[in-house]
Amino acid sequence: MERRPYLKPRPLHPGSRIAVVAPASPPPPERLKVGLDILHRRGFDVQTHQQTFLTQDYLAGNDGQRLHALHSVLSDPDVDAVWCARGGYGTLRAMARLPAIERTVPPALLGFSDVTVLLAHVTQRWGWVTFHAPNVTTIPSLNGASRDALNDFLDGNSPIRFEQLETLHPGKGQGELLVMNLAMLCSLAGTPFFPDLKGRILVLEEVGEAPYRLDRLLTQLLWIPSFQQIAGLVLGDLDFGGKDPGVIATLDHIAATLKVPCVAGFPIGHGSNNHIVPLGVSALLDATLGLLEIQESPLAG
Repeated sequence: MERRPYLKPRPLHPGSRIAVVAPASPPPPERLKVGLDILHRRGFDVQTHQQTFLTQDYLAGNDGQRLHALHSVLSDPDVDAVWCARGGYGTLRAMARLPAIERTVPPALLGFSDVTVLLAHVTQRWGWVTFHAPNVTTIPSLNGASRDALNDFLDGNSPIRFEQLETLHPGKGQGELLVMNLAMLCSLAGTPFFPDLKGRILVLEEVGEAPYRLDRLLTQLLWIPSFQQIAGLVLGDLDFGGKDPGVIATLDHIAATLKVPCVAGFPIGHGSNNHIVPLGVSALLDATLGLLEIQESPLAG
């Protein structure tokens, strides 16, 4: 599969300007404050967009306010990183009318959960490398390994290797990384925002879904044509449902049916284990060895 050139953000350094925005649900104030304090202590110029503090039912302001905030921070040439405050719900409602933004060097766009619809859209439609990463409100709850990984990124380094993954189906695959929340990916089916899965190494995580719902989501994916053409499947934390025998059997069936390398135990999810992972870079998955290796830096320069 021929790869397009992707625009990469510059590494962060003390003094880099980080804009915080809430494209989905309103963040809990205390958790937001603790996350912001951590970034401030690292020496970053953290600017929280006023929209982040809005509340309208389960949304952080109305669709127009969230859309305006997203466009404002993503297009600001003085912003080095755009960090989402929280997931929840509402990102697609805001970004559906978001026009493409032209920048020679894009900001690093970071977030996860509901925000993965924005990450996938910006990567595949705009050609920017983005990052599946803890939201600002979840930074304080990271475990030691995830905090170390995040600190490494904040020091200007990029993730390279993920080892000791659990083999579900052996083999090797190479392709572009796409990291998404499982329910959010399935919710995009039939819309113009469903990402291109062909030739991708797809990394998935989920939380709070009963085993039968996980089974339903995974089975739905199996019948999506571009999913049948992925280069590899990587499973992060699926919460308690991921340990259910029926879900495990479905995963085994998918891996055997697609005949692609498949591993589990990847360190992303809604819990304390949530490493930063880029979207839009080339990676090698060696499921036989339980290894995923990023083959190019997601950062410029």
